[in-house]
Amino acid sequence: MTMPDITISLDDLDQHVVTFGMDVYPAIEIYVERTRLNMFYEEAHEEWPDLFDVLTASDFEYRISKAFKKEPAKSGGPSLPVNIFELSKRGPVVQLPLVLPNPIGSTNLETTFLERFTKIRKLFFKHLPGRSLLRVGLVRDVVFATGEQRCDSFLVAAPKLAAAELQGGSCRFHYRDDKCNVVLQLDPVQAMTVTQLPVGATFSQHGGFGLHVKLDVNNAEIRPLSDEDIDIVIERAASLWPRILLDYIRGRVSG
Repeated sequence: MTMPDITISLDDLDQHVVTFGMDVYPAIEIYVERTRLNMFYEEAHEEWPDLFDVLTASDFEYRISKAFKKEPAKSGGPSLPVNIFELSKRGPVVQLPLVLPNPIGSTNLETTFLERFTKIRKLFFKHLPGRSLLRVGLVRDVVFATGEQRCDSFLVAAPKLAAAELQGGSCRFHYRDDKCNVVLQLDPVQAMTVTQLPVGATFSQHGGFGLHVKLDVNNAEIRPLSDEDIDIVIERAASLWPRILLDYIRGRVSG
């Protein structure tokens, strides 16, 4: 059985989210730093009201979220909440959605997300000084919609094993250069649509196939990072999108 060739392009983007993760030392204890964290939220909310909206905080939880709507925003229309900033046990995590599933689509952050991350990072460490940033990474999370074409051919050339049909799988590749780790994961996905019936019941149905791509770039050496070190990692991660990553993925099928 020969599987049909699949072409993917930027026109097929159904989701595109970038996440910046940071490992810091000493660790941030939320219940100790509540006052400083609240000061960070107040200034971030004033500076970027389009991103920093709802604060959820306790002695052991800290996150800031924003509900995105289709532009121009319509009262009562569907929205999708995204955790823009949160504290993990390892350190701050900044998540910026560039494209969200329909009906929201583009969030108009594509041209500013790198600059925004740099400013958010510097504002955070202004309010929580005395810590070293040991690792920084950019994770690019992308879903390409492929309609009714399955994406198994991105995983293997042979879709059968002893007459058994491939039903799913995942590929994970780990690369390294003199500065960075580069981890790429490919997962075929199947979209499902959920319909709410007037009587209150719901049912799901097939909504097409897609390819989930996760690209994670972070510094290989763990040590206190300067601003220049951070820029090297982020620029390396940014340089892989879109041409290099798309050429690599397409080559798994055409090659």
